[in-house]
Order: sequence, then C-alpha cells, then structure tokens
Amino acid sequence: MWRQRDFGVFWAAQTLSVLGDSFALIALPLLVLQATGSVARMGLLTAVGTAAAVLAAVFAGVVVDRADRRRLLIACDLVRMLLYGLIPAVWLFGPQLWLLYVVLPLCEAVGTFFAVGYVTVVRSLVGSDRLTEANGRLNATAAGAGVLGPLGAGLVAAWTGPAAAVGVDAASFGVSAACMLLVRFRARPRDESPPERTGLWRDLRTGVSFLYGHPVLRALTALLFVFSFLTLGLTDLVIYHLEHDLGHDDGTVGTEWDGGSESWAPQKEHTDPTPLPPGYPTTNLTMIGIAGGYNLQVHACPASPDHPHIELVQ
Repeated sequence: MWRQRDFGVFWAAQTLSVLGDSFALIALPLLVLQATGSVARMGLLTAVGTAAAVLAAVFAGVVVDRADRRRLLIACDLVRMLLYGLIPAVWLFGPQLWLLYVVLPLCEAVGTFFAVGYVTVVRSLVGSDRLTEANGRLNATAAGAGVLGPLGAGLVAAWTGPAAAVGVDAASFGVSAACMLLVRFRARPRDESPPERTGLWRDLRTGVSFLYGHPVLRALTALLFVFSFLTLGLTDLVIYHLEHDLGHDDGTVGTEWDGGSESWAPQKEHTDPTPLPPGYPTTNLTMIGIAGGYNLQVHACPASPDHPHIELVQ
C-alpha cells in the first residue's frame, strides 16, 4: 500500500480536503461572532449550510455515477478554493455577512459531491483486494485531520483573525486539487461502468427505493436525522459560550474544541457479503450525509454485487 504512488497522493489530497472542512467548522462561526456578536446569526449560517448539504446529497449519487470522477473531485476542490478565498479578500474592506450566507451553502453542496465521489474512486486506485485496508487508512487520517483542523483554525484566528483562518482553509483545497491532478485512476471495471442512461429522476427513485428497502440503512437514516437535529447548533453554542460568556479568545476556542473532541476511525471497513436484492442495478449509488455537530455521516454505496458496503464515519 505504501508503494502505490497514486493512492498515496490521493490519500494526501483527501486528508487536506477534510482538514479544510475542519478549519471552516471553527473559522466561519468565529467570523460571524466577531462581526455581529449574535448566536442567532451563527445558527442561521449553520442551518443554511446544512440544508444545502442535505439537498445536494439527494442528487449526488446519480450525478457522480454519470461524471468523470477525477474531474469532479478536482472541480469540487477548485470551486471551494475560489469561494472560500473570496471571504478574506472581501473582509479586507470590511465585514460582509451576506457573502457568508452565499458561500457556505455552495461550499457545503460541493463538499457533498466530493464526499460521494471520493468514496467511489478508492477501488479504482487499489483494487478490490486492498479496499478494506485503504478505507481504514483514509478514515484514520480523516479523523486526525478532523481533530487538528479546529485547533489550527483557533490558533490562526487568534494570531491573525478568523478571516485569515478561512484563507488557510481555501489554500488547503487548492493544494488538494493540485494533488488530485497527479493521480491516475484505473479504468472502471465492467460492473462499475456507467449504466445505460435511464434518466436522472428514475435513478433517483431507484436509490430511494434501495434505501427504504434496506432495514439497516432505513434505521440509520432515522437515527442520524434525530442526532443531527439535536446537535446541529452545538458548535455555535460552544463557541459563543467560550467567547461571550467565559471571555476566552479564539485560540482557546480551538484548543478547547480539540481537547473535547473524541474521534475514531475503523481500521477495517465492515463489508456486507450479502448480495444485492434482485432487481437493484449494480451500478446504483446511494449516499446519505447528515452532518451534525459531530460530523457524523453514513456512506452507503451498493456499487457492485461483490462489494456492497456501509461505512460509518464520526
């Protein structure tokens, strides 16, 4: 695994992308708090971003099935780099809150497409026999980036301001895109080749039917919906309490969030050997991404008959 150059570069790109998302988790609420001092404004920004991610998740699977996945991943990183880069550039002339309410939903939607796309390309880099090991390593470094990102965002915000932390976030996506340019994906196996075009809405209905018909996914979807609803504004409340009520600075916010976080990643992906039910297309892709206060997600990817799997990431 260590000698596979393409996977190593892809691994670095994915880690940087997660690190950028973790920076935004802290930097954007700090930016709103600095400009307005309002926890309600912070919560509104979180709500519109999450709504955009959920809406994008509905269509992400069928779009990724039809797209060139390498180009899609590069485009997602470049779009996020440009959008997040606008924030520190505009902030040089004064706070513009409207920009945050435009940029964050777009970036969250694009990030959802990236998350679905990267899950589906790992097999083309390492093959089916090394897929479990590769996913374990990706999840482990993603968990580490999720812990280090808030700490780094808090420290950068304390030294140079939250807008600069968003700038670092933008730069991380630029480096990730540059890494992806160096990755060469293998041709899709026959069972992963794009299906005969049957229409976007028909494929979407097929994915929803698969989700509803799978008892584990159906239960997890309900669980994650409740979890996300209860924890959606937790980040904003913690940041507001630390800065407004307790009087701590941005650096302390990042340190406290990092010290209080508890992340885990499975060393092995738990693969379900049960074949797909008759009647479900082998190339159909369904993805659920419910991002709550602790970034808890489920990726359900019945991409082929010999490798349907469910991945749980906290």
